[in-house]
Parts: sequence; C-alpha cells; structure tokens
Amino acid sequence: MNGWAEMAVALPPVFSEWFAARGWMPRRHQLAMLAAADAGESVLLIAPTGGGKTLAGFLPSLVDLHLQPREGLHTLYVSPLKALATDIARNLMTPVQEMGLAVRIETRTGDTPANRRARQRATPPQILLTTPESLAVLLSLPDAAQMFAGLTTVVMDEVHFLADRMRGAVWEEVILHLPEEVRLVSLSATVSNAEEFGGWIQTVRGDTTVVVDEQRPVPLWQHMMVGKRLFDLFDYSSGGGPDDAGRGSLVNPELLRHITNRREADRLLDAAPHGRGRGSRIEALGSRGRAGDACAPR
Repeated sequence: MNGWAEMAVALPPVFSEWFAARGWMPRRHQLAMLAAADAGESVLLIAPTGGGKTLAGFLPSLVDLHLQPREGLHTLYVSPLKALATDIARNLMTPVQEMGLAVRIETRTGDTPANRRARQRATPPQILLTTPESLAVLLSLPDAAQMFAGLTTVVMDEVHFLADRMRGAVWEEVILHLPEEVRLVSLSATVSNAEEFGGWIQTVRGDTTVVVDEQRPVPLWQHMMVGKRLFDLFDYSSGGGPDDAGRGSLVNPELLRHITNRREADRLLDAAPHGRGRGSRIEALGSRGRAGDACAPR
C-alpha cells in the first residue's frame, strides 16, 4: 500500500475555478484521490461525513471525462441504499451542470422503468449509479461484457457494508470479479481498521492507496452528562481542539473529580442504615449534598 501525505495534483482550470467561486479549497484527500487515479491505483478513502468524500470519489472520473471525452460507461457507483444512489445522482448533477461538463449521469435501481433500463444497456451513460442487487442483475445479462467494455472505475460507497451478513457477499463478489484493469474506489466514514482493510483490497485488487482524513469540516465537540451537569469529555485547556480528542488528549480532570465525588456520595448513601434518627439515610442525604461540587441531586 502507498502513502498519500505528499500526493497532490493540480486541478484543471474549470474545476479550480468552480471551487474558488464557492470560496472553497480542494481538500487534501480530494487531491490525493486524483494522484492515485493518475497512478492507476485503487483507493480506500476514510473521511468524516460532510467532508467532501463523495465528491472525492467522483472527482478523478469527472476530470478524466473532461480531459478525454468519450462515450460509454466510464464509472460505476454502487451504494447499498437505493435512496442514497438517487440523492448522490442529484447532488452530483449540480457541479457537473455548473461547470458545463458534457457528462451523462443516470441511476439504475429496482424502480427504473423498463424502457430506460433497455436504453442504458444499448447506450450506457458515462456514470451509472446503482445498488449491489441491480449490479448483480447487470452482470448476469448476456450483453454485460459489451456494456462494461469501457469501464475504468467502480466507486463503492459505504463500503463497510461488506461486513453486512445479508448483503456483504454481493459486494465481495463484485470486488473479486471486476476486471483487473478497473480501479476500485472504496468510501466510508466508519472503517476503523483502514490499514488492515486496505491490505485486503490490495491483495485482491493490486496497488491500493489508503487515504485517511480525520479533519472534520465542522468540529465535533464531545461531552458527557453526569447527573444534571454537562462536561467536556476531554481537556482542551492545552490548546488542542476537538480534532485532537482521543489522540493523546487527557480526559477532563474536572469530569473525573465529579465522577469520583458522586461515587463516594453514593457509597455513603448506600452504607447508611434505614430508618430515622442519628445516622439514618436522611442524614446521609445531607452528607451527600456536602460531598463536593460534584454532588448534584439525581
């Protein structure tokens, strides 16, 4: 597997101008995807939701079709959810139309009318978005070899569905039986063992770049509720931010003191005898209220 930290390529002007018009800069993992495509390598991209992961998956295909226009199926996008495939098609059309790219994008699911399915077999779009089940049907057709003859890339979104007991086998079959020259682009926000998973993809698909981008476009601040009080989970006083949490960050010491005091108060309450009078639970309740700033009533 190859690293990606230094992998970056320049975008064609129409793409860089589209980013600039929105006040955006291409994210590092998006440029890394272009570099991997230039090298002819498959890619496993792990990036947070909302970080431009889906656009990163399509960006090399859009650039290639812009620089080298051609008809026929170029890229196949596979989503485990029919609604997601439809949404992605709609969202992908926005930059394609705004940049004036001559790229035809269509979906194919169980809801696709028969006449459109027949047309897609005869004259496939450059980018087709589908589901694993619909893809399995396509692969079984007598003219499948003709339809997929020009295929260069397969984008598998939510690739962690490989672990799904019911549908994972369909995904695995697609990965294993793709022609050797087809690049596999795998996308997920939740795969934790990226290097191990990337190693498996490399074993079955050849050279693979693993791209992990943990930078969130919107910071994720983690909190913990104890009793009626809300605490930061990590100590940010050293200047670290939410993106550093969990990587050597210390748990908030005020939170730890609060939990310790509550445990001690609960221990005293449980140890107090039942009934009235000196040493009763009523007196223990009073002790609990004085057991430090952490003893908010539950």
